[in-house]
Amino acid sequence: GNLSAFYRWFIDAMTASGVLRYQYEEILPRVVSKDGWLSMVDLAKKKAVLSSKPQQQSSVWGVPQKQGESAIDNTILCNVFTREEYVNMCRRHVLRKCLIQLLAVLHRIRLRSKWCANKAKKNGKLGQMNSIDDPSVRRSVAARFHLHLDEDGLKRVQGAEDALLDEQKLITPRVNDSCLFERFVAWHRNFPNKYFESDKLPLDEARQRHMLIYVAGLFSGHLAVLTRSSMERVTYARFFPFQWYRRNQLWFVKDGRQTVVRTEGVHEISRIRVNELPYVAYQGMSLSKGAAHEDVSPQDIRQRLAVRGRFGPTTLQQLQWIRDPSACVANWDLTDVEKILHESWVLNPRAEVTSELLPTEGFFSVGQNPNVSSSIRPTQHTHIAEAAYTSSWMARFEGGEAWGKDGLEASVEIVSCAEPGSLGCSDSLFFRAVYVAPKVTDVASLYLADPAASIVKLMVDLRLHLLTYFGGSAHIDFICRSFGGSKDGRFTSLLVPIVQAVRSGDRVVNPLTGETGGHWPVYGLGFGHVTGEVQTEGEWLDELRALGEQEGGGEKEVRRMLVFNRLPGLRQAMRHFLIAQGFQSAVAEAEGQAEVEETVRGKAEKQQLLVGSKAEKKEPKGGDCGGGCMMLLLPLHRRWRWWRPSPPARWCSVQGA
Repeated sequence: GNLSAFYRWFIDAMTASGVLRYQYEEILPRVVSKDGWLSMVDLAKKKAVLSSKPQQQSSVWGVPQKQGESAIDNTILCNVFTREEYVNMCRRHVLRKCLIQLLAVLHRIRLRSKWCANKAKKNGKLGQMNSIDDPSVRRSVAARFHLHLDEDGLKRVQGAEDALLDEQKLITPRVNDSCLFERFVAWHRNFPNKYFESDKLPLDEARQRHMLIYVAGLFSGHLAVLTRSSMERVTYARFFPFQWYRRNQLWFVKDGRQTVVRTEGVHEISRIRVNELPYVAYQGMSLSKGAAHEDVSPQDIRQRLAVRGRFGPTTLQQLQWIRDPSACVANWDLTDVEKILHESWVLNPRAEVTSELLPTEGFFSVGQNPNVSSSIRPTQHTHIAEAAYTSSWMARFEGGEAWGKDGLEASVEIVSCAEPGSLGCSDSLFFRAVYVAPKVTDVASLYLADPAASIVKLMVDLRLHLLTYFGGSAHIDFICRSFGGSKDGRFTSLLVPIVQAVRSGDRVVNPLTGETGGHWPVYGLGFGHVTGEVQTEGEWLDELRALGEQEGGGEKEVRRMLVFNRLPGLRQAMRHFLIAQGFQSAVAEAEGQAEVEETVRGKAEKQQLLVGSKAEKKEPKGGDCGGGCMMLLLPLHRRWRWWRPSPPARWCSVQGA
């Protein structure tokens, strides 16, 4: 019913195959505060572990792995090559197969000699043959089945290839090359999801020109294409996808202008891969789908059997033919609430405690970093980590302002992060929604079912309202994170509006309040902060460690971080939105009634003071002509106002005159 067990196996497999630069356990132990609110990672130790590891392979069998617009945009490698590159790859492929077969024969001979030596000890049985943990046995098995060789074996094979081929170093295609096809290949590697030189032409013209150059290069022999299936065999960063459909628009708001980045009803695919630099347990990333054609076969195996023969890789998919360039969106200023909640829906089991889980199942949280803590801007990605809602310090904030709506099977709260009566208690807030778990049949569905669908729409509209209210993404940002493992197997989704903090050296600044915070990895809130994970080093770490040793020091520091990132006027903006959506709150109504009574009381007191001051005024001098003379001196348009009914004091003075 969910992908949690498969996700755990996938991360373990990527760790065992050496994709990660380091293992999460290598940066442990963490520094945990006395009250358990903070869990600190020493950045200095993390950097030392990272520097001691070998660099990631820049190419696998001659295919470059560093492609795309960012460091994580290489889940599917470019499959377009120049003719010279293609010929070189074919030669290397044939030579590599021969060398691997030769190594396999040598390892089998060595293995057989060891087996024969041990055979006599057990009367012809296998006996004490070396186990799979023996390095020689591992290499032989790897070579026999063409698996990943160790570092020494890889260097030997590549060295033999270079010596036997004796080829000149190929010139890498460049985007400013005079040859049109060389520029096309270079563009394909730098911007794999965009039409060729689309920044210079309108979209329709760029699409036509891209297809024309692609087809002309194939027919003329200047370009060569490998199928996507072949490229995935040499891809260093593996992934697994699942598909869904978007029901709500993804908005981008800046300088008061609203732009729809992704429309409702579009087909989306989430590509889940491992995070090569993890700072939490079982950390992965989910990238939005590329612009090329994808396999849209049914996810349910029963539906696949019903349409047997009509699904699988198509020709356009194998060629990675660009279909939807808008599918690859940026990461900054685009908090994709629907993507986060849908992935959390799929990756979490319907259970409350770990004792109810099946073997290898677990609770995994999904979220997205705000700008200040995100190092990758051009490629949208969400983070996945092993965590249940009960492990989040957000669960410890109780007594929120509850809101309800008829027909909605969920609880909605506005929760304050600051101590009552303290600075920023009315502006440091976050939105929390708790809703029932899906049915087993809903998990495989391409659409979220209610009440999750209603919560997604509510949070998407709330984000748009706050972006518009505060003037766009230049002033406000969000942390969105969704959890499983709540009471009765429910799901919990959080939307934390924060200021668009600005880095100033090693610190961060709140531009709306003018306050300066601490070390930017600590006060620049991010995905890990929701569960208490912060990264810092040096004197900043010593300061946090000293605070954590105090009674309640971790909680005070967490509240201080949230209060620093507050937005003045946030409570009023969130209340106005929920009231407009038909929600009701006893706390808000009581406070609103108190404000109305206070306003009426203030107006009455002001009116009494005004009447008293007018009654104390002296009567005009000059006998009987006082009032009449004044009336004659007044202009015509003011004489009517003079005789118009007015407060009793003025009326009595006029009658007396």
